[in-house]
Amino acid sequence: MKLVYGGRKKKSKSDTIYLTENDLNIPIGIEGYDKSLTFLNNIENKDFLGLKLPEVFQYSNTSLWWFIYPTIFPSIQRTINFIYAITALIEKLKPSSIQLIGEFDKYNIFKQICQEKNIPLISSNIILKTSKLKIKNKFQRIRYQRIFLQKTKDRLSLFERKNNLIPNVDGKIIFGIPTVYRRKLFDMNLGISKQGEYIQGEMIKLLQSKYDVIGMDIDYTFRGNPHILDQRLNDDIPWFPIESIVKKYSFENHSLKFLKKFDVILESDIFKSLFSFQGINFWEQIKFDFNKLSYDPFIPHYIELIESFMKYFAENKPRAIFLPYETGPYALALIIAATANHIKTIGIQHGLIWKNNSDYSHTKFKTPENLFGMPLPDMTLIFGKLMSYQVMASQKDSQEF
Repeated sequence: MKLVYGGRKKKSKSDTIYLTENDLNIPIGIEGYDKSLTFLNNIENKDFLGLKLPEVFQYSNTSLWWFIYPTIFPSIQRTINFIYAITALIEKLKPSSIQLIGEFDKYNIFKQICQEKNIPLISSNIILKTSKLKIKNKFQRIRYQRIFLQKTKDRLSLFERKNNLIPNVDGKIIFGIPTVYRRKLFDMNLGISKQGEYIQGEMIKLLQSKYDVIGMDIDYTFRGNPHILDQRLNDDIPWFPIESIVKKYSFENHSLKFLKKFDVILESDIFKSLFSFQGINFWEQIKFDFNKLSYDPFIPHYIELIESFMKYFAENKPRAIFLPYETGPYALALIIAATANHIKTIGIQHGLIWKNNSDYSHTKFKTPENLFGMPLPDMTLIFGKLMSYQVMASQKDSQEF
């Protein structure tokens, strides 16, 4: 029996089975996190040239591994689940040969499986098709740079037209809120729906009875959503975009040295060999996600944020900083800079916590004894006792947490 994979779905025959990824019953959402989380926790403990993985990505007295993690996790999750599912299916069907007619990015996975199981692999024009993918990826740096610069320009231009003054934050409370939390909410008193800050809105009202509150707009979206910033700049409380701090306090490129080291790491065969599951190396599947981290929206910008806020918080002392999505890379940069300047940070639970939530499944945290663990806020507010039980169950082995 022949197995034909990829391309358009066709009706299987007695001697041929046609499959696509949709036929593999790959788990999605929370059901699909277990294997990838276990894999990542394991490789964090492996040695690479005498160092643990978080130490390998050292920048100053912290690790950028925790900034890298959210970008690479989705592709690692998809690839590991695919390897698990396709291997199990091949072992069950025992095909006499496998032909690849689509999804050529998976060629290297099929090649290794077929070599291991001594199954002939048929794939025409694979060199041409994979070359096109490589060429496309090479142009992505230009595309990412252009989009990032335009996003930054649009946000700063809007701020300059509306206000152009970063508000005084001394002794005040900052809420650093991603744009996704600006939503249409139902006002029970007025009986109407209106735009507001989801979850954080009521907290801000509560704190305003005693403290001055300042909003910091954080936009994680790829192309940017200036409409949300525009709404916030017309709010009752003062707002400023996070980019305004970078513009004012960033005077030099701090990322060049780290990026040179980063390129050397990615070229290392030892590093590439870490990314193997069930004996199948999947570096080719995740290589682009690692490479794109050297583009401007990612590591160069994260380092720029750390350095800019180090200077900003040295001169400006808010009472505390509230951070929903406290595990996101922008929030991590703020936590690092605030902690260095003795400013309290408070995380806010940003979604349902379950055992395999990738944001709450880390086991190594930054302490004076472990500088390269994941940065934590001084406190994290969660939705009641049930959530606290869930968090502590997932972190039962972590005294630092």
